[in-house]
Amino acid sequence: MIFSMFISRDIIDIYAMLLFMRLWIEWALSDVCNPMSIIIINSTKITIFPLISIITNSYFLYILILLEMYILLIFKYCFLYFLKIRLMKFEYIYLIMGIFSLIKSYGYIIFWNVTIRSFISWVNRKVNVMEYFFIELTEPIMKVCRHLVPKIGNIDISAMVIVLVLYFLNFIGASIFPNVWYLL
Repeated sequence: MIFSMFISRDIIDIYAMLLFMRLWIEWALSDVCNPMSIIIINSTKITIFPLISIITNSYFLYILILLEMYILLIFKYCFLYFLKIRLMKFEYIYLIMGIFSLIKSYGYIIFWNVTIRSFISWVNRKVNVMEYFFIELTEPIMKVCRHLVPKIGNIDISAMVIVLVLYFLNFIGASIFPNVWYLL
């Protein structure tokens, strides 16, 4: 039973993060012909393609994708409760947990994208497809941070500042909601 809870939770979380990445690719105006973007777009096409054929305005499409992620995360908590108790029950706390889970997932995606971009830039000295993908995704956030935090000598610490801010926000969320935050 624990294994099935673990697998179902991770599958739903991974798909929600893929939807976030798809949304982020659209928001950052990233190159959709990049192989990394193509993988993410093709993996989320199953649920987004019916929405694209109905809605032509991209703003409403973004809202519907966020709503789809929110419903998916609420379903995750209902399904995990069902696997644990063997009783399908909807509680209103799942609505709040879905919002917190959206926020935490978005912070999680930002953290890993910035970390991967930093690691690739330290290891690889030439720009490849993967590094270009992460540069396109993280540059809007890094640009804002670069304006707020100046360089120290010749070192850009904007990635470190973003990671520290995300750790701080995660710590605040864990201290305000100690019983719920680690379940998300």
